Amino acid sequence: MGSNSVKASLASMAGPPLLTERQAAEILRLSPETLHAWRCKSRRKGPAYYKIGNYIFYKQSDVFEYLESCRHENGAGAPTCSA
Repeated sequence: MGSNSVKASLASMAGPPLLTERQAAEILRLSPETLHAWRCKSRRKGPAYYKIGNYIFYKQSDVFEYLESCRHENGAGAPTCSA
């Protein structure tokens, strides 16, 4: 089984919907390289993630929660996004 097959199998298992790094990056309109840099260099940016062996996964709800944390409304004292 190739590494792409393993990733697809892990991501589709029962439990919370898990996204690959590429899928999470697409939702956030970022490159996978940006998510990688956030994980490896800053450790305080981006959504929470799982590392299973050599594979990185993001819980779908964590990605959308992170996206909402970055929302700003005009004129309101908007919360600061951790990006």
